[in-house]
Amino acid sequence: MTNLTKLDSETELPKDFYLNRQILNLFDEIENKNTHLLLTGKAGTGKSTFIEYLRINSSKKIQILALTGITAVKGRGRTIHSFFGLPHRIPNKKNDFKFLKNNLWINKLDLIVIDEVSLVRADLLDAVDRSLRMNRKNELPFGGVQMLFVGDVFQMAPIVNASEKEALDSCYPDGAYFFNSKSYLNIDPFFAELDRVFRQRDKKFIEVLEEIRRDRITEEILNYVNERVVSKIEDIPSGLVVLAPTNRRTNVINTKKLSEIKNPEFTFCASITGNFNQNEMPTEEVLRLKAGAQVMMIKNDRNGRWVNGTIGFVHKIQDSKIIVKIANKLHVIDEEVWEKWDYQLVGDEYEPIVVGTFRQFPIKLAWAATIHKCQGQTFEKAAVDFDMGAFSHGMAYVALSRVKSIQGLYLIRDLKKDDVIFDKEINKFIGQNELLLY
Repeated sequence: MTNLTKLDSETELPKDFYLNRQILNLFDEIENKNTHLLLTGKAGTGKSTFIEYLRINSSKKIQILALTGITAVKGRGRTIHSFFGLPHRIPNKKNDFKFLKNNLWINKLDLIVIDEVSLVRADLLDAVDRSLRMNRKNELPFGGVQMLFVGDVFQMAPIVNASEKEALDSCYPDGAYFFNSKSYLNIDPFFAELDRVFRQRDKKFIEVLEEIRRDRITEEILNYVNERVVSKIEDIPSGLVVLAPTNRRTNVINTKKLSEIKNPEFTFCASITGNFNQNEMPTEEVLRLKAGAQVMMIKNDRNGRWVNGTIGFVHKIQDSKIIVKIANKLHVIDEEVWEKWDYQLVGDEYEPIVVGTFRQFPIKLAWAATIHKCQGQTFEKAAVDFDMGAFSHGMAYVALSRVKSIQGLYLIRDLKKDDVIFDKEINKFIGQNELLLY
């Protein structure tokens, strides 16, 4: 168990990642006990890689879940809403809970992993608890299933719409974070933190990111980061993605950039089978491209020519073929298939089955992307446009920590102290938990 031979061939390993004693102990704790655990760690510490290692090497029956479809598909899991048949709103106790078609699989489960848990609201986690109790006919918390929550509470917070705020405030007066849910408080998970950063290697940059993550902003910190401000947009090297706070801003950038290219526009329609919802699609169902467009590769290449997040340019579109230039090399891009998985009873065992597929070219326009969508991504280089300002907890930290080095960071405007928004509930939560640093 001290090697990486049992990892999926498409798993994107952080540079220099290895199974250190801390990670091995965590695996043993989860595998050999029924411990409920919150696994956290700053950006780039290998949290997603640990989930993949656990999925492949554990003898337990595991279901991986996430709030967003992209994270779920990447981890070969399901979205929380689709797995439990829950609505995308505050669940209604009378009408929104039912016995599920996958009830038999739910009753076989040993372990549920919820990835990017910082994005999960308290009402949704309580709904998961209620559905598991009902479907397993077991009144223990989460129906007796072992729970592993993975994520960084210093990163992006759950979204609360204005129409839901009053109702959520009345149910969760301390905030809508997952750790304020009744179900989480009932199990009081152990708290473990991965503490080795693999994404960044520059000690000073790692220290600065940690100060921003913890809301310890000083003039020295701001000055260090703002040395990366460009005097004009043209100074940003070509081939970078611009991270911005809102869809409005990213759409403006991508649409404007595509329209500036005089070459003909081509459209490529995805082929979809079975159950594959729009919010689970890794790229556009109708992909619009021109030669010269900046694109991001969104799936690791099996031959190692690029990884998820690599930036390239459309060199030529001919005879329904897309040729992309990456690092001065031309590659004919083939369509890829993303599979959505469920489980089916075969004899007395559950076997994974594909319930939906999405076939499309593994690229998307990438002059700009939202900070929210880039949580979990890694870039060699990126530009950050805070535009009218960051507006939620953890947003500035997530944006700045996507790159591997300070030299790979370009700011379109100064980072201001007001951009670093920090919810004091996080410090309160961290202070109440004993760290188990394996």
